[in-house]
Amino acid sequence: MAEQISPVVIKRTFPWSDKVDDHTLTFRLMAPDDGPSVSALASAQSEFDQAMLRMDITDPNVMEDWIDNIRAGRTITVLVDCDDKLIGYGSLHHNEILWTS
Repeated sequence: MAEQISPVVIKRTFPWSDKVDDHTLTFRLMAPDDGPSVSALASAQSEFDQAMLRMDITDPNVMEDWIDNIRAGRTITVLVDCDDKLIGYGSLHHNEILWTS
């Protein structure tokens, strides 16, 4: 019988900050009113970098869908501010569909 592996539970509260060199990075959960800032961050990227995005978040309709998913608990997005300026984000997108044909 295979050995059972216990899940690792990591808990983090937001926001939290850390110093890197002379800069303060603040990690916080995305709120619905952050949509325009995240779209502006994506718009400032090169065409090549924009092509690598999971979704075209420069499109207001796509951003609204993303925000709807945050409200529904299907997406968790962490934003990173450096000295009070948005510099990045990371998201976990999930659904309850376990199998599709």
